[in-house]
Amino acid sequence: MSIKGTAFENEDRFGVKGNYFWVIDGATDLFDSQENIGYSVAECMELLSDELYAVCGTQASLVDDFKCAITKLNRYIFGPRILTNKEYAKSPTYSMVYGVIKGSRIDYILIGDCYLIVDNQVITDTRISEFAKANRKKVEKLLSEVDKTELEKARKEVFQATRLKANAEDGYPIGSLCVTSVDNVVQGSLQFKGNLKVMTDGFYKRSEE
Repeated sequence: MSIKGTAFENEDRFGVKGNYFWVIDGATDLFDSQENIGYSVAECMELLSDELYAVCGTQASLVDDFKCAITKLNRYIFGPRILTNKEYAKSPTYSMVYGVIKGSRIDYILIGDCYLIVDNQVITDTRISEFAKANRKKVEKLLSEVDKTELEKARKEVFQATRLKANAEDGYPIGSLCVTSVDNVVQGSLQFKGNLKVMTDGFYKRSEE
């Protein structure tokens, strides 16, 4: 499940193919992706979902499926160009859940704050949480320190500084257009009795209200 956020384009994608399923939540564009790489965040998420649909179940594991999809997308967007970690951080990033139902079991990988709910077990990646909390505190502090006319710019700079920590040693793991970002996924397997939901963080928060 996903819902349209505040962006002009919907940056969420949901897919199903046979017993495979996924949800991808594109992060808010902070560095003008269209100008930077020629594709918007929404377009990149659409391309990623299409590549995953094409390759899902063809590789040895879920991780290998996703690596294959990202490898193809990376080649399509960047060609032979080799990007730095900072350039990848400025390019579209995303949270995702990708899984497969195998009889009474679900295998999954996830990264970022999308949600997998299996028979009332709620699973997400909390590694980004401390950075999100720190951002909220910084933004709250800005309210009393920055003139209203400069607030939006200052707020964006806070989030840009955090985004540049994507997959950095002192930062947080998140999905990106860099193939090695897939190495940071959380992997797991659960017994499955028949109740399955996958959703973005926005939809999860909405459902909990």
